[in-house]
Amino acid sequence: MAVKNKKGKIIVFDGPDGSGKGTALSEIKKIFKDVAWFSREPGGTPHAEALRSVALSDLAKGADALTQFLTMWASRRDHVTRGIAPQIEKGKHVILDRADSSTWAYQIFGQDGTTLRKIFSDMRSHVFGKYKPSLYVIFKVDTKVAMARKKAQLGEDRNHYDSRDAAFHKRTMDGYLDFVKKMKVPHVIIDASKSIEEVKEQCLKALKKVLK
Repeated sequence: MAVKNKKGKIIVFDGPDGSGKGTALSEIKKIFKDVAWFSREPGGTPHAEALRSVALSDLAKGADALTQFLTMWASRRDHVTRGIAPQIEKGKHVILDRADSSTWAYQIFGQDGTTLRKIFSDMRSHVFGKYKPSLYVIFKVDTKVAMARKKAQLGEDRNHYDSRDAAFHKRTMDGYLDFVKKMKVPHVIIDASKSIEEVKEQCLKALKKVLK
């Protein structure tokens, strides 16, 4: 599935922690590693990774929605200009673990930053420019199931979002579904309650339609 004489496409995998997104991405990477650049948000470049460390650290635990919102967009801009764009221009697909869909879910819904809806579209336009994602693969899962899975993960890094209550995590799941509806982006909803193999097949089916 080589990409010849054309630019690559951007695919976003997103959803709550514990949804199985990371496991699915590991499987997808085995298949598309030769034609796609895999990255994450926040992060993806040295500057963006530094901003990630701050945004997810205990120092940011009390930061309000606007502070985190701006930090995420600053990280994303550097990721786009110095990470994503060069890969796309040389013909590689880009597959991301989280993107602006998480900003909508976590800051606007999780942190109750509803007034940020007004500037979200403008930020999205300025930050992504012509490098907007071609598809969002959203993992849908029951909040209690996701939290139980996350708690059972050994050796996983924890951040201040992981320790928040069930109501917060329920709002973020609602936020993902609201994002694809309100922003009218190309997307597919993955039933993450299924087995790993079934989830993998759902993902592959969605990717093959876009990465022709």
